[in-house]
Amino acid sequence: MALALPAFAQSQARPQSGPPGAVKATTSILADGSRETKIVNPDKREATETVTDSSGKVMKKTWYSLDERDFTTGAVHYDAKGNIRYKESYKRDGADRITATYLYSKNDQLLGHRIFNYDGNGKITSIEDYDSKGNLMPTAKPTQGKKGRR
Repeated sequence: MALALPAFAQSQARPQSGPPGAVKATTSILADGSRETKIVNPDKREATETVTDSSGKVMKKTWYSLDERDFTTGAVHYDAKGNIRYKESYKRDGADRITATYLYSKNDQLLGHRIFNYDGNGKITSIEDYDSKGNLMPTAKPTQGKKGRR
């Protein structure tokens, strides 16, 4: 379960400017020439994040549900063809940090969950991954690379 928490999910999905309830769309050009478009619709309590290649073909898409404060509560991740890859739900603490993500199959079967631990400054200090049965998964240990020839 090597899924990283999208930055979009970590933050509040509130529009950066405009009147309350205004739909906010932003597009960024990524280093590889692909585009990332984020659209936040607080009235519908949803946000989408779409990545397209340089020709405009969809590579992946994520739909986020938002709570009454426009914080993400969950997500559905789609592949380039529009098929559901997996789903997530988020648990937050009193400081509105995501403390756990629960991962589900497209058929709503629990795949596992991830726990985020924070220090006093709000920085993530460790991440624990659990399988579908609640067993802690071992963390990958860094491997030492072999010296290359010159």
